[in-house]
Amino acid sequence: MARQGSLFDWEPEPSSWEIADQKDCLVAQVVFNRPLDTIYSYLVPESLRELISPGQRVTVPFGRGDSRTTGYCVGLSTDSPTNRRLKTLLEVCDRDPLLSAPMLELTRWIGERYLCGWGQVLEAVIPAGVKKQAGTREITAFGLNPEIDLDRLKLTAKQRAVIAVLSASDLSLPAPLLAELAQCGTSPIRTLEKKGILIPERRRSDVSEADWVSVQPQDDLKLNDEQRACLDRILELVRNQEHRTVLMHGVTGSGKTEVYIQAIREIVSYGQQAIVLVPEISLTPQTIRRFRARFDTVAVLHSHLSDADRHWHWQQIAQGQVQVIVGARSAVFAPVPHLGLIIIDEEHETTFKQQTTPRYHACEVARERARQANVPLILGSATPTLESLRRAQLGDDLLLTLKNRVESRPMPPVTLVDTRNDPFVTKGHSIGRALGQAIQRSLHDRGQVILFLNLRGYSPVLWCMKCQGIRCPDCDMTLTWHRDPGVMMCHSCEFQMPPPERCPKCDQPGLRYLGSGTQRLEAEVKNKFPDARIVRMDSDSMKKVGSHDEVLERFREGRIDILLGTQMIAKGLD
Repeated sequence: MARQGSLFDWEPEPSSWEIADQKDCLVAQVVFNRPLDTIYSYLVPESLRELISPGQRVTVPFGRGDSRTTGYCVGLSTDSPTNRRLKTLLEVCDRDPLLSAPMLELTRWIGERYLCGWGQVLEAVIPAGVKKQAGTREITAFGLNPEIDLDRLKLTAKQRAVIAVLSASDLSLPAPLLAELAQCGTSPIRTLEKKGILIPERRRSDVSEADWVSVQPQDDLKLNDEQRACLDRILELVRNQEHRTVLMHGVTGSGKTEVYIQAIREIVSYGQQAIVLVPEISLTPQTIRRFRARFDTVAVLHSHLSDADRHWHWQQIAQGQVQVIVGARSAVFAPVPHLGLIIIDEEHETTFKQQTTPRYHACEVARERARQANVPLILGSATPTLESLRRAQLGDDLLLTLKNRVESRPMPPVTLVDTRNDPFVTKGHSIGRALGQAIQRSLHDRGQVILFLNLRGYSPVLWCMKCQGIRCPDCDMTLTWHRDPGVMMCHSCEFQMPPPERCPKCDQPGLRYLGSGTQRLEAEVKNKFPDARIVRMDSDSMKKVGSHDEVLERFREGRIDILLGTQMIAKGLD
């Protein structure tokens, strides 16, 4: 049976029928997608010994009822951890390992660091599309039987054409392709199979492959003295194969991305790969285009990828076909075989923290992965976290500073407006006199306007004069009124309810909607500037795949006058 913990300090001696034959046995260590820290041992039968490797999924009997359960093989040994008879492994689910040995080591560290089961980490790290082998189908391919002497066979011309095609190919070929290349039907192929000359092989093949997106290539930009000093220090670490965490503290517009790109170019020239983590919101067409203009193969991993595309990218990355992987926090688990550099841009962003099990922080995981792989880690930010800044001050991390903007461009002017006595704002409006006049001037000069308000919905507070704000019954967060679709919504747990006429807690009438969200701001802007082309961008209005990119492109082309929204509009527009 699987190894279980004991309630006692001693273990009773096994009966003679329980003692397993320990000679020449192979034992698999298996973990499950459960909150358990136990590694279970299973005996690998002779028929599966050549098929199993650490990193594959396996089917085993689990529990008292021996229910068929899928787990992850995390190790193999020739020693049994107990002298009791082990349960036997039933099936190997994957042809090849889904994770390499270094990634297994990293996922074990994550389980210990964030107090969750190793199997839970593995389940979260491997994308669903990879586990389902999405975008592939099982086909039958044919190869030549090496034990057959072809010179002594009497074959037809078409059969010899089939053999000639396979002799010139290093791979087995599916029947339709083989028939096309041999310029014959499938009948000669079936005849050769019956004679034992061709050996059928079942394998999975891509139904439709994605393709690398190509853009107009660009040359490297000339660096200023500060950028060159930062790049030289990073390349020194790369060439010395030295692991070090580098905090690149640079003001907005100081050219951090160009330093990243030229550092990546160096490690790519060595045949290595780079992982670049950015907040999901920063995965804009402009950011992606910047990398694709410099490198031949760039994989972009984000939440909108289909299962088939994600599986295809995973395979290409694992085979070493990708030079640069750009993605949100989960891209830290990309199965790169030749890792040379990890970069985290905007390292201060809270979105690098996973909110569900395993509750990892991508910056911490990247630190550990870089340490295990002995490669540099670059953290870039104009406003670094206190933790990163303190590590750099203590000398644990290397601090590189970019104090000036590229080409000494001045910082944009900032005006702080006191709206406490503004008659427009006191009436419940968001746009005061000064802001309204500035918008009007910009529109008159055929300019464009961006209005940033990081509050979704119409009104963020439904106020009861007696017991104050109406809160979510599940998580006690303030409910926000969304005029479209006309519900009160909790932005934490997604609880929804119709807007009440009386307070649900004290039954007091006269509830008031306070504050402004993006929906209310949109209504106000449309009322004050009826001739302007106005678009709202938040997670409520940008649900369709590609809508975010489409709006940004329209704004760049000048087809939008006023763009308002949440933090979605804060990235991707220069």
